[in-house]
Amino acid sequence: MKDNQKADFFVGGRLWRGKLFIATLAIAAMIMLAGGMMSCSDGAEKAYKQGIEYENNKEYDKAITAYNKAIAARPSHLEAHLHLGQVYVAMDWPEQAIAIYKRAIGIQPDCLTAYANLGSIYEQMNNYPEAEKAYQMMIDIAPENPSGYKNLGFLYYLQEEYELALETFAQALPLDSVSPDTHYFMGVLFDRFEAIDQAIESYQKAVRVDPGFAQGYLYLGYDYHLQERYDDALQAFTKYAEMRPDDADAHNNLGQVYFSTKQYGDAIMAFRKALELNPNHTAAQEGLEESLKKEKK
Repeated sequence: MKDNQKADFFVGGRLWRGKLFIATLAIAAMIMLAGGMMSCSDGAEKAYKQGIEYENNKEYDKAITAYNKAIAARPSHLEAHLHLGQVYVAMDWPEQAIAIYKRAIGIQPDCLTAYANLGSIYEQMNNYPEAEKAYQMMIDIAPENPSGYKNLGFLYYLQEEYELALETFAQALPLDSVSPDTHYFMGVLFDRFEAIDQAIESYQKAVRVDPGFAQGYLYLGYDYHLQERYDDALQAFTKYAEMRPDDADAHNNLGQVYFSTKQYGDAIMAFRKALELNPNHTAAQEGLEESLKKEKK
């Protein structure tokens, strides 16, 4: 006889009691299972939160232990995997980070964060083909998200594939027009092709969408100076120097513009400030010497 027939036989024909007994056992088992699952879940979350605390305090060995405990309690804990990978990166353990990010992708195949971090690790290892695959996966998963295009564009830039980089950043631009860094990188790439007017336009857009974006003013100053638009260059470099007062290059750039416009006294002050911040600044030293000679004439 089958198991259910044995149950019917032993209860002497009162089948409803057999069903009730079996149902009661099933409910009890479900309660026990749920209790175990809740316990595991609570343990996973507790360990995960401990890991976050250790990671924030840069106690990486303890963070690794905590995150692994969370994963053991709940193997599908995506955030624990992602943070564990982050800790491995901080400890300069790229192979372990790669392995854990791949496991994260196994849990959630469309996890953009995992692919982005994988791409970044491969990029730092100069494994550009694998980095390209990771960033392309980001684009395939979320073509409306600019991050994949930007990461891939920067990867092409690192490989000096400037046309591909420009094309890829151009794809990101409609999706990310309010982000200054996309406009900025477009400007950098236009500079590579000596398309100075287009580069200037891109840098202007970068500082327009984010007036606090210092690099935009810096590169605007370079290109204005190159075009001998000295007033514009001075304005851009002054803005950059206000944002980066401890940057010797900021003051050297101002000195170069003052020198170009024969304002030698202002040039001397700017070069001296640059040398005060960086005594080994060759361009500032040469600029100071030339300015002093010009002022004496």
